[in-house]
Amino acid sequence: MTTSPRSARIAAAVGTAALLALLGTACQRPIDAPSGSAGPAASTQQARGDTTPLDACALLPADQVEELIGANDGGVASSAPNSNGGGCVWTNEENYYSVSIDCGMTGTAVDGELPPWEPALGPEVPLPDGMREFGANSGSVQFVADTRDCLTQVVRSGSGGDLDSAVVLARQIRDEL
Repeated sequence: MTTSPRSARIAAAVGTAALLALLGTACQRPIDAPSGSAGPAASTQQARGDTTPLDACALLPADQVEELIGANDGGVASSAPNSNGGGCVWTNEENYYSVSIDCGMTGTAVDGELPPWEPALGPEVPLPDGMREFGANSGSVQFVADTRDCLTQVVRSGSGGDLDSAVVLARQIRDEL
């Protein structure tokens, strides 16, 4: 049985959405710094009452997203309730290409470090600047921006993601936050 290119793109889009939903939930949970650590507890900003979601859609200019995936929906924002984290997904409905950002709330990257790698996800693939690939051939990059555990993904084909473009966006987002 063969799979049509459209079916493959739909499957990739559904898989991406599921991955981002899972990561968005995981990245929004506060992680307190270990005792004796100089890093701030994730709950510090929450304790101050700052639960304004991050406007992740404002982190990338519209023309840059269009350059990557073509005409798109302008970005759909997402955030967990009572969280200052945030996400955004831009989708090209004609070809199902997409750009996604998910930034956890303040403090999810304790001491400016990514959380320990989960071996169930396969081998860890380090990238430059302390980043790592999140899923083989997915075009996903996990990185730290300020004290946030973040993820960005660029999908520009039915067979996988664009890791190089995701690294460029991760650096840009990191510098913006």
